[in-house]
Amino acid sequence: MSAIVEAADLDQAGLTDLLAKLTPPESEPLRLWLEGPDGWALAYWPGLDGRVFWYGSGRELIGRSLVDLLPTVLAGRLFAPSGELRWRRLPVLGERPLRTVFLGRQSWAAGRSAAAPPRGTAGAGNAGEKPEYALLWGLQNRADAGRVGGAAHSASLSLSGACGPRRARSAGSVGG
Repeated sequence: MSAIVEAADLDQAGLTDLLAKLTPPESEPLRLWLEGPDGWALAYWPGLDGRVFWYGSGRELIGRSLVDLLPTVLAGRLFAPSGELRWRRLPVLGERPLRTVFLGRQSWAAGRSAAAPPRGTAGAGNAGEKPEYALLWGLQNRADAGRVGGAAHSASLSLSGACGPRRARSAGSVGG
């Protein structure tokens, strides 16, 4: 079985656009996980215009609109047997603070919008590019520090264990 990885740094509008255009297999149940500073949600994907229950410690359960909730969440996942789309808010990324990664058997991102590939990845489409390491998720260790962007870059983004060779072809595919 082969797998694909697609990744991009998105702004809030880019993430909203990506979620609106997702096309996971219709036969699979799609689940949603969201976490924020004041709560969390676990639900079947109701669609971008849907509502979810927002749970929190020491307070009543709240029904929230996804459109209103998404700009406040720190991290999220949409997952099904064929793949998983994850994102997290990293303010250090500047104008496109949402590191977004998809791993699955087939792409869910039909009709993608333009997006910047993750920092430290090869630009898309240059013939003869060598595989590079890309910081996508996790915590970086000393062994990974020199692989992506040097010491200044390593201090602002981190990854360990998920660093690996990747081709420029997959860089920036989610949403772009």
